[in-house]
Amino acid sequence: MDYIKKSVLPVSRIFLMLVSFMVLSFYVTGNNGKKQDIFNSKSILLTGYKSTTARQGSIRAKTTVTDLQSFRANLYIASPGGDIMADGILVDYEAMYSNAVDYDDAPKMYNGNENVGLRRDGSMLSIERRNTMGNRDTLYLNISGLRVQAYRWVISGIDIAAPGRVAYLSDNFLNTTTPMNLGGSTIINFNVTGLAASYANNRFTIIFEQAAVVPVSVTNISANRNNNKSVSVNWHVENEIAIEKYEVERSNDGRNFQMINIAMPSVAAYGNYQFTDLNPIATNNFYRIKATSQSGLVQFSAVVKVKALETSSQLAVYPTLISDKKINIFFNDIKSSIYAVQVTTSAGKVIYQNRIAVNSMNQVNSIDLVSAHAGVYAVTISNERGFKNSYKIVIE
Repeated sequence: MDYIKKSVLPVSRIFLMLVSFMVLSFYVTGNNGKKQDIFNSKSILLTGYKSTTARQGSIRAKTTVTDLQSFRANLYIASPGGDIMADGILVDYEAMYSNAVDYDDAPKMYNGNENVGLRRDGSMLSIERRNTMGNRDTLYLNISGLRVQAYRWVISGIDIAAPGRVAYLSDNFLNTTTPMNLGGSTIINFNVTGLAASYANNRFTIIFEQAAVVPVSVTNISANRNNNKSVSVNWHVENEIAIEKYEVERSNDGRNFQMINIAMPSVAAYGNYQFTDLNPIATNNFYRIKATSQSGLVQFSAVVKVKALETSSQLAVYPTLISDKKINIFFNDIKSSIYAVQVTTSAGKVIYQNRIAVNSMNQVNSIDLVSAHAGVYAVTISNERGFKNSYKIVIE
């Protein structure tokens, strides 16, 4: 008899499993007689599984929850005829819940195609209920059954935005971090290719961070490499009150940042700001915005990453559009040697030549073309072993 009692799942546990199975469309009827989406509405929320009655199998309804925060990520198949929802996960945050996997969480029930789950302590979940969100709270998404095609994440929260809180989606395949709008929905497109890493179970992770509170919110930041190898950094702010300055910071490792530009707040900008990094690092570039208020408080934006320059020759010259007569030569995993560098005009006149000793796996040498005038130039790099590459640059 004891064995039978222990092997029977509580009614609350079974119900959560059914909710997770019907995650695409599940409605409950509220006190007003209207149907409400359990994942969109806070007027009807199934809670209370910590109570004695809930452990015995009853489900308690709670009509008002002021401290509940919900977050969900839905996976869609991007189809020309209209997006098709494939699967999704839901996370609730409230002080009454535990971060341990227990009966408040719903295990993942797999379907025959695309699946999205949450990995936690060796378990796979579709609904997770966690304690009040702390700094660096992390959701480990698990994808499976994806095919070679285009997909789209639609990520949204209910009452999850908070002063100083930022969140981003980390893509381990593309090595990118995309900030998310906690006050609304965020749409992130991605593709699955024939490469195994593009459909790896652990490709995506969602990370929440808490920064210092200041009267401004950097709601969006992006960075993209241009055709001339420069990087454009764009950011948008809201509640721009009593701000002293914005600082654009750059890092080559995502941890140690240095200021590379200062932007002053402007009413004419309408919250939109832009900076072009004419001399980015040839390897990975990480950018963030540091907002300083007039009271001295500081807030950091999410961090965005621009991947390293790709070159089959393992050598790069940047930038290619030059305004300060300075160029950088990046030697990446190239054989140690003495390299001759020569810069010539379009007519073949030599304006610069020097020899560079390369001894490091990743070495950057800067060259100041003080005698150059505006025009098109060729940078030729060679060594005594027969290596020779030429690159075109334009000096404004």
